[in-house]
Amino acid sequence: KSMGLKHYRFSIAWPRIFPTGRAADGVNSKGIDFYNRIIDKLLDAGITPYVTLYHWDLPQGLLSPPEKRAWWARDDDTGEPIPEIQEEFLSFVDTCFTAFGDRVKMWFTFNEPWTMTFLASGWGKAPCHPDLSEQSKDPYIAAHNVLNAHAAAVDLYRRKYQKKQGGKIGITLN
Repeated sequence: KSMGLKHYRFSIAWPRIFPTGRAADGVNSKGIDFYNRIIDKLLDAGITPYVTLYHWDLPQGLLSPPEKRAWWARDDDTGEPIPEIQEEFLSFVDTCFTAFGDRVKMWFTFNEPWTMTFLASGWGKAPCHPDLSEQSKDPYIAAHNVLNAHAAAVDLYRRKYQKKQGGKIGITLN
């Protein structure tokens, strides 16, 4: 507030809401409380929260190559991308829309997906796992899965929440 900020963008850490990444394993209520305090303090100070839902903080339980490939998941026989964690991501964003959407009006599904798909596929950025580092295909598989998850999250928000909550949703590109 003392800086004269009118807007503040921050990210909600998926593992802070679902420590294992899986909705079936339960919501961390302390994580919900943590973000409720941040959002409320921002609004009390007259600052509009802008929330990013995924800023490269994949829950550890969802990535264990070669069994679990998360955004890099593909059918081993055909090489086609598969949405291995899309439903878990949708459970996470659904929880965020429910818990915070009464006060958050600006949502971003992913922060700079090029960085997390291309640079994390063999260029030294996390996760940069050897099983996910084939430059001719892994960045494209991850990009395919991330863009589909983005589209599914936008669809969910627009169908279930936007009319009632009055917010907007998009993606942050670099």
